[in-house]
Amino acid sequence: MSDNKNVKNQGTVNDTTKPADKYLQKLEYKKQQEAKEKKSRNRLVIIAVIVVAALAAVFIYRAYEKHQNKSAAQFTVGTHQITKPELDYYTYSSYNNFMNTYGAYASYFGLDTSTSLDSQYYTDDLTWLDYFQEEAVSSMQQVYGLLDAADEAGFTYDSSEEIAELMDGIKEAASNYGYSESTYIKALYGSYATKDLVKKWAANDLKAQAYYEKYAADMV
Repeated sequence: MSDNKNVKNQGTVNDTTKPADKYLQKLEYKKQQEAKEKKSRNRLVIIAVIVVAALAAVFIYRAYEKHQNKSAAQFTVGTHQITKPELDYYTYSSYNNFMNTYGAYASYFGLDTSTSLDSQYYTDDLTWLDYFQEEAVSSMQQVYGLLDAADEAGFTYDSSEEIAELMDGIKEAASNYGYSESTYIKALYGSYATKDLVKKWAANDLKAQAYYEKYAADMV
């Protein structure tokens, strides 16, 4: 009898399945779910590099360029100082995710991909830049909240394999689109983004997601 069939029939064999067998079935089901979640998490990270070349070309260096010092803290999230490069990373990531989700339908939302984000309005008072920055701040609040909780719980996570996969994807996409790796990274994550910074922030995202999944599983 296959594992899937065992799982499917758990609800109908309670009278004949030994407690130890039921525990093993539950453990196997949990392992399968964790494997699916890890694949899903990988896809969420890798999706950032599946940006249409035309969109990258339009967006590159055009989203916005403020005049703040790139190393100066823009604001804090808890005890974490957020600099412009990191704000850009999450703002661009929000934009990229939006475009990967809605793509050609962006115009139906009133978003013109040929015009800078800070020159067109999402509402009467907010530009599209404001919208994506708000999304960025929300993402950072979630990520750092989870990271703080993970550190307090002594939780660690090795994301080296997933980070390597992400960087390989970026390198391959850059080559396919005729960009240098550095230029493509800046197109995806902002003009201050570097390979090392992207790896650092992606590792934070992955650790936060992994801790959230563990916490959710423990609550079941």
